Amino acid sequence: MLSFKNLFEVLKKSIEWEENLYGLYEVAEIGLKNEESKSVVSMLLEKQKVKIDILKGIDPDNFGLNKWMRYAPDYKDDELIPKKEIKSDSTPNEILKLIFEYEDKIKNFYSSVSDTLNTEKPKELFESLVTFKEAQINSLKSIIKDYENI
Repeated sequence: MLSFKNLFEVLKKSIEWEENLYGLYEVAEIGLKNEESKSVVSMLLEKQKVKIDILKGIDPDNFGLNKWMRYAPDYKDDELIPKKEIKSDSTPNEILKLIFEYEDKIKNFYSSVSDTLNTEKPKELFESLVTFKEAQINSLKSIIKDYENI
């Protein structure tokens, strides 16, 4: 189980998870045979780079993230990282649903952190990260729906 001493550690772990997802996209982009799937992964790879840059741009000092975290949620990396893998013949829909599952778990983690916070600035940050993830999830839902209608 992961445990966090402060919110900066939570943010660092969040960036690590997003970078893991980026790595998954990179491997998938190389290994996929289906050109349509490669195209979807390339698009997601570009969007993921932007997400990581946004998270890395957060200045912990602006949010009091170096303060001790009283009630830190426990989380296992293997509960978050997708257990399934992207295969060379994976369809765009299979890939998108896997990514959706991963993004939803990260959003739920941010929510659980936000729910434990009483301090205004850190709580606002993690609430905004929840909103950020919800926007990403809604975008994925839209893309999934488009592929289901093809």
